[in-house]
Amino acid sequence: MKKSEITLLCVVLLTLGNIRVTAQTKPADLPSSLITIYTNLGPRPNWFNCHAGLRVSQIAPTEEWAMPFTPQGDYLLVEVQIALTWVSGFNKATVSIYTDQGGLPGTSIRDYPLSNLPKFGVSCYLDNLKFSPGVKLQKGKQYWVVAKAANLSNDKWNLTYNGANGTIARKLGTAGWTVNNSAPLGALAVLAVQ
Repeated sequence: MKKSEITLLCVVLLTLGNIRVTAQTKPADLPSSLITIYTNLGPRPNWFNCHAGLRVSQIAPTEEWAMPFTPQGDYLLVEVQIALTWVSGFNKATVSIYTDQGGLPGTSIRDYPLSNLPKFGVSCYLDNLKFSPGVKLQKGKQYWVVAKAANLSNDKWNLTYNGANGTIARKLGTAGWTVNNSAPLGALAVLAVQ
C-alpha cells in the first residue's frame, strides 16, 4: 500500500467515526460528491437511538419494515446508511430498495445482503451499504427502503436520535403491507450522485 493510500485510509476512518462500512471500496470508487436524498440521522456521534428499535424478524410472527423516500431529481442511488442491529438467531439481514405501488412497497429493485450486524443495545454503528452499480431513481417517484431479517433471526431497526414520527410501512406475518403516517421512524439516510 502506498503512503498516499495509507494517509487517505486514516482520514476516511477518522471521518467515518461510528459508521461501519459493510462493503469494501477502493478510494477511487468513492463518489466525490454525494447528494442526500433522505436523512433522519442526528448529529455525530448521536446519529440514532442505540437502545430502541423496530422489531425486524423472521421468527413468528414475522415482521418487516419499510420507509419511503422521493427524490427531487433524477439520481443514481449509491449508498444507504441504516441503523440495523442484531438481537438473536443468524446474524444476517437484507436491506432492499423497492418500487412504490399505490403508496405501499411494490417490488424489489435491488437487494443488499448483510451479515455480522452490530449487537442491539451494545454497538452504536451504522451499516453503510454501497450499491455498485447504483440504482437509478426518477424524479418525483416514491421508493422504499425495506429491512428484512434472515430466516430464524430477530433484528432491530434502531429508532431516530430524536424520536421522530412519520410515514412507515409494516408487514406482519402473512398480511400485506400497511402504512402508518405517524409512527416511530427507523434511522436512515439515502445518498446518491447525479
